[in-house]
Amino acid sequence: MTVIWRQRTKSVVPRADDPVLIFVRFGAPVSSIAMSLVSCRSRLVVCSVCNATMSAMGFVLHRGWRCAGLLAGILLAGTPVIAGQDFSAVPADPGLLKRPVADALAPADWTADVPIRLEVEPGEAADAVRGVALSVPGVRIGEPALYALRTKRNFPLTLQLVNLWEPESAWQLSDEGELSPMRVPRTIELGNLELGDYAQPLRAALQQIALVNALVARAGPPGTQRSITCFAPAGDGPLPPECDVKGDPSDARPPAELKYPNAGFNFAVGNRSGAPQYVALLLVDADNKVMRVPLQGGSPLQPGGWAASAGSPDLNNPGRLLLVTLSSDKPIPEDIATRGVQEGDGISVAVQQRSLADKRPVAIGGGIDAPEFASPWMAQFYSTVPYTEVDLKADDRKTGADKEHLRERNPEELAHRCGGTLIAPNLVLTAAHCVAKDGFAGKDAVKVLTTRRVRLGTQDLGRGGATYAIDAMVVHAGYVNRQTPNDIALLRLKPDRDTWDSGATPIPLLAGRDMTPPLTPRTAVTAYGWGYREVVAPDAAPLFNAAGEVQRNPGRLQAGTMQALDLQSCRGRMGKPLGEKMLCAVPPTDARGHTLANVFSCRGDSGGPLIRTLRGQDMLVGVASWSYGCGFGNYASVYTDVAKYAAWIGRAQQELQAGKVVWVDAQLKASTQPPSPARQ
Repeated sequence: MTVIWRQRTKSVVPRADDPVLIFVRFGAPVSSIAMSLVSCRSRLVVCSVCNATMSAMGFVLHRGWRCAGLLAGILLAGTPVIAGQDFSAVPADPGLLKRPVADALAPADWTADVPIRLEVEPGEAADAVRGVALSVPGVRIGEPALYALRTKRNFPLTLQLVNLWEPESAWQLSDEGELSPMRVPRTIELGNLELGDYAQPLRAALQQIALVNALVARAGPPGTQRSITCFAPAGDGPLPPECDVKGDPSDARPPAELKYPNAGFNFAVGNRSGAPQYVALLLVDADNKVMRVPLQGGSPLQPGGWAASAGSPDLNNPGRLLLVTLSSDKPIPEDIATRGVQEGDGISVAVQQRSLADKRPVAIGGGIDAPEFASPWMAQFYSTVPYTEVDLKADDRKTGADKEHLRERNPEELAHRCGGTLIAPNLVLTAAHCVAKDGFAGKDAVKVLTTRRVRLGTQDLGRGGATYAIDAMVVHAGYVNRQTPNDIALLRLKPDRDTWDSGATPIPLLAGRDMTPPLTPRTAVTAYGWGYREVVAPDAAPLFNAAGEVQRNPGRLQAGTMQALDLQSCRGRMGKPLGEKMLCAVPPTDARGHTLANVFSCRGDSGGPLIRTLRGQDMLVGVASWSYGCGFGNYASVYTDVAKYAAWIGRAQQELQAGKVVWVDAQLKASTQPPSPARQ
């Protein structure tokens, strides 16, 4: 079922082949509704057609064949639309904007400073830690402390930042109990006191906490708020949205204690002031990670108007959740989530605090749909040259493992080639075998610039977001066609006629470029991709699973939690020497070594990211490269180790040339001529 929902003149285009159910509730005449079909060969069935004065209408549109696009424009003078199995957070009550703000939802006694407790054994190390912490503006040592600096149990040289303000009910499972998992306060591992590598992570963590504290401390009294913020679980039926206002006197529920499941959420912001307002909505999770929720429309919100979220973010970090709504007479800076609100910005801040119930961490193959908005740096690398009828007929004549079953695949699957990661506003890092293999090897790699594109800003395969031309490319000169070492390449993007603002943002941290704590065995990492999801035996065709069934690419981006494996152990598993610049990831295990879920990378995931989360920020640590089969036995998924190629990436950025492919070798020497096999 496709969702179509509407706020003023912005509409959402449904997917092809979906039945669509639209419910419209409004008080305006039916003549204010306009609908049109564009390039659609399907049937249109309209039911429950009402007269021009009826206040509720229902339309059912069913399309039995593929439809190139459906444009539904519903001009409702600001009234909400509920469609299909997803529901807007815009409330139906027009008087809600006039209700008093609920005092109980505002965080109490929030100050801009960050009081911490130092629990490190006295000595030079403690003095050094104290000096680093106090170098961050707003941080002080005092009580009641929000965080403690202490060393890890059984690892007295490992410095940790421990959350002291969360209740015990929100503590997380950890393997610090050795024999079995135990619940501990939310903890960030910073580094080693002997090595001194904790300093930069400690500063960054405290700076992020200080930024959030300063932001929330700017919230005005409830009676001065210019906006109202509402939210509702997505897909749970037409439930009344929860809003930061006082409810009906007969409703005895304490809103500050409401706990919602970790599912997708729809949000809406309403303008309760008497003047047009620009609005922005930020979500701050319990790790102080700040995420800006895209809102529909870019113009000022008129008095009494509502702006709904452009999607339903999946919130998967249990604990405290802050909804920070910003209002201003002027456009709100795009980087407000990282810079914070400054004195003189003229921005009104409203905050409500909620709580999210616990949910098991996301377990790619063995993965689940990636949370909405959680991977704005994810890139799709795809072909612009479709298969011809000659190609399809040739595939029809094939049998067994040689047959690719092209006719069974949709256009998005046929076009998909690889994943990638946006590491700068116009730079995507991917695997060399995605751009320089077989028909694109050597001098033919230049064809990538004309026959391939990159899609950003969407988690749907081949749909949404914005697409970019590739105007330059650098490939590692040490990469050899169909071999695994030096499997890395850099693409430079160029907007063109088919490009618009995608909302994509580069990944914050890059291993090797930014301060990178060691990726020790069992460190949690997350893989992302649109690859096949079922087990494949070594030397078998990845197109078929172990049961011989044809695999399909998922329509939504998949994410799966894995853990790092040291190279020596990985060599023992793979039965093949691994290069020192490779990184192995395996399914996650519990403290006893039992596998929690079979998570792996497979065909279609190549070039995609392996992500480590540090201090609430995402760091790219690996580029999907190869494996033996997919998730078979105890074989690992192998990635190019980004940290080992930091210097190469820096040099590659300097060597990019418009309209050309450049090869940069391990000595950082560049050439526009592809290397000969002897040089490789």
